Amino acid sequence: ATIATTVLSTGLIGSVASGSPRSYYDPTSLTYLGYLAEGARTNICLQSEVLGTTWTNVNSADSANAGVAPDGASTADKLIPDAAATDGAMLQTGLTLSAAATYTFSVFAKTSGFDSLQLRIGDLGFTNSASVTYNTTTGVVESAAAVAGTWTATSSTAKQYPSGWWRFTLTATATTNAGDRCTLVNTDTGDAANGVLLWGM
Repeated sequence: ATIATTVLSTGLIGSVASGSPRSYYDPTSLTYLGYLAEGARTNICLQSEVLGTTWTNVNSADSANAGVAPDGASTADKLIPDAAATDGAMLQTGLTLSAAATYTFSVFAKTSGFDSLQLRIGDLGFTNSASVTYNTTTGVVESAAAVAGTWTATSSTAKQYPSGWWRFTLTATATTNAGDRCTLVNTDTGDAANGVLLWGM
């Protein structure tokens, strides 16, 4: 009973009105895939597109509306690591990650000078966390999905979209002391100019 999104015949992400059935297409081949039925989900990351309000930069800067997003609007932000940083990050804290619950962290990403992006759920370090690192040009996993501390059952996916975009996911199950944040990390050596475009956390 809310506005939803789907993949249009153009490969772009589009909105569908509340109560309306959704058809969807493969974003790469544009093949019609029929009716899209999904269970209800809640995004616990606030401001998934306006990143400057609730997301915090660490060893990095955020350039708002720096590129055309997968929906065709100029709303993609750019994560720009500081000069010489190898861990330029953007994170959101204060999330409630409950024991025995399974979470999926997903983001649309595109190369903008740099091509490495790590998705991480849990704490800032690797004491209690789940993570996976992707190449934003090829979609290849650079560092396989891994868990530390109180996270288990990790998996990941990469789906190609038009215009160089990928949708990356990380799924893992929390036990206890699961941390309170989602983090995106560029692991290239920063130069305060290049980075990675992000959209739709």
